Amino acid sequence: MPNNKTNTTLMTEDIVRLPLVSPNNIRNLDSSQANKDKRFINCFAEKIRNPLSSSANVQYYVTKRPGFATHTTPEATSVASAISVWSVNDTDAVITAFGATNSTLYTGTTELGTVTGVSTFINQTLVAGTANIVTTTTSNKAYYSTGGTFTEITDGDFPSNAGRTITGPFVFVDGYAFIMDTSGRIYNSDLNSIANWTADSYIAANIYPDTGVGLARYKNMIVAFGKETVEFFYNAGNTPGSPLSRYESGFVHFGCVSQYGFAQIEDTIGWVSASDKSGLGVFLLDGVQPKKVSNPYIESQLATSTTAGIFVTAGKIVGKTFLIVTSSVGTFVYVVEDDMWHEWSSTTVLWHHMSGTTAGARKLYSVSRTSTSGKVFVINPASLTYQDNAAAYTMTLQTAKFDGDTINYKFQNKLSVIGDKTASANAVSVSWSDDDYQTWSTARTIDLANNDPYLMNGGKFRRRAYKLTNAVNNPVRLEAIELQLKQGIH
Repeated sequence: MPNNKTNTTLMTEDIVRLPLVSPNNIRNLDSSQANKDKRFINCFAEKIRNPLSSSANVQYYVTKRPGFATHTTPEATSVASAISVWSVNDTDAVITAFGATNSTLYTGTTELGTVTGVSTFINQTLVAGTANIVTTTTSNKAYYSTGGTFTEITDGDFPSNAGRTITGPFVFVDGYAFIMDTSGRIYNSDLNSIANWTADSYIAANIYPDTGVGLARYKNMIVAFGKETVEFFYNAGNTPGSPLSRYESGFVHFGCVSQYGFAQIEDTIGWVSASDKSGLGVFLLDGVQPKKVSNPYIESQLATSTTAGIFVTAGKIVGKTFLIVTSSVGTFVYVVEDDMWHEWSSTTVLWHHMSGTTAGARKLYSVSRTSTSGKVFVINPASLTYQDNAAAYTMTLQTAKFDGDTINYKFQNKLSVIGDKTASANAVSVSWSDDDYQTWSTARTIDLANNDPYLMNGGKFRRRAYKLTNAVNNPVRLEAIELQLKQGIH
């Protein structure tokens, strides 16, 4: 892990290279402390290790995140609510739901039909060898389709038809469909059926009294999220009733903030926790134990978010695994491989829900719950863009304060930005603050297309923080700031 300090001891006159990568440490003591300290916005740290050298030989870069391009427009002027790439039928068709009151579902831009209520989740499974799409809605209903019109599950023993309130997505294990209700019961369908259900086919997640949030599939187990607990179940082949048994060693005494607060990440699950002790955290499953990945700075930000504003999704982008936590106060993104956090910001959040292809170009698709463009967005590794929906967004890299381990004045003769040279004009604006981020100098511009992008005459300072921004539709990868300094005696 890089050092959190940006200090490098100075000689009387020296050239100092400041690394750009260290953990984010956003202050949140009160509103006057907002936007201070080191931040990565729309850029993330990359850790490059030389496999032919020792483990200590690691190079760090800061890389601008790719943007979201338009893929299709299924329903212009509408908001979306769910997405899934239909991989089980080998078509990789993008299934989406649009509509603010009742959802219309689409495969690509072809309408599949309308359901009552807003679609909350879209899942897929095989039933007796036939690919099925399943969706739940805000009207406490569930529907399924084999690629044509959606059919409502009308069996009187399906929990929502029996006076129960369903929550979270369907999960599928060994030919059964499972769904949770808000009392914590886990209901299952009849074997090899989505349409047929039996009244006593359920098991309760009730080690502690809790409210049900939703189910997730984890390896060969079902994870049952409550508001304040997590329990694990497996298919024990029980009959009659539920085939599930509880995995007694897997209990966790904190839960998940909402049905939108967890996401599958390849072979694990990430979620925003909630507990009876207040506060929110971000966790990954490690076996049947939670592994905390949030730090106090991320948690202090999430603590100010509304519960309804939190959405968790995940995706593989440029070879990295991203856990994306959208909240009412901002989007915070965890890169699993590098154990580092950064932020995303744009005119409109375009990444509430994501789903990717399993073949071909490995595209990652997304929909927005706030954009009324009616679009499906895409990150295509074969054709990356650095705009969101054709609009510029700003990459911001803000450093911690540097003082060279002395409070004496430093005189900045030259500042160089060390990074990748680009083929076309790629302006980076550089400014600095000498008063603890309260005010910033007028930004000056350098061009990463130049062989030696630098600025002269940076004045004097005791402690200085730097800010680098870029809003050009071009990639950016930076390594360091290099300073030519002379140290004063006072």
